[in-house]
Amino acid sequence: MEEKILKELYLPVIPLRELMIFPNTALNFDVGRAKTVKAVELAMAGDRQIFLATQKDGELESVEFKDLYPFGIIGQIQQVLNLPGNNLRVLVSGIKRGELKSLKEENDSYYG
Repeated sequence: MEEKILKELYLPVIPLRELMIFPNTALNFDVGRAKTVKAVELAMAGDRQIFLATQKDGELESVEFKDLYPFGIIGQIQQVLNLPGNNLRVLVSGIKRGELKSLKEENDSYYG
């Protein structure tokens, strides 16, 4: 039996409002919150990987660790389009499932 190797990653986090993504699927969504836009910019400046976690309450503007479901998806940003009003349209491909162990605010963005 092959052992699974668990690897801890520290990635920018996008809290999704009333959306879900699965491995081996693509999701197109808009982001407009300043911390979420910054998370996309940080991911694009690096290896384009990002962690996507769904919010328990889609109405919340600012989230904490307790406001997100603990399991989400490690995704690869495929495309980013600039929209009016400092909003972005993002196309992400789901890579694999992951668990959010913590959520920190760093560099004006969320990291976990």
